[in-house]
Amino acid sequence: GKGVIDVAQLHGDEDEAYIDSLRKKTDAPIIKAFRIREHEDIARIRVPKGVRALLDAGSGDGMAFVWEWLREVDLDYYLAGGLTPENVGKAVRNYHPYGVDVSSGIETDGRKDKNKMAAFAEAVRKENGQ
Repeated sequence: GKGVIDVAQLHGDEDEAYIDSLRKKTDAPIIKAFRIREHEDIARIRVPKGVRALLDAGSGDGMAFVWEWLREVDLDYYLAGGLTPENVGKAVRNYHPYGVDVSSGIETDGRKDKNKMAAFAEAVRKENGQ
């Protein structure tokens, strides 16, 4: 395909025109992040055609939003925000995200921790029957 990126993950207020222009430059999948801080944010999710949603607390501090709200979401989404090796299995089992995105949940003292990464991956595999 066009370009050298594998995935475009957008975290701003990109509109459909911007996303259309991006599509002309790359064949890479496009993921658009939506900050979920309060229940009303779920109703505001508008995902352009051919784009996947990433639902995230958006705080960057490892905090999750209220996952129970995900029961109202009728689309494939990636889940992010507050995921750890200890809770990712429950998130996958109960809310069936298309995928998960983790950062601080697999860190120790601000650095990626191999043991936490392995435990996180194992918890996801276990829920997916692998």
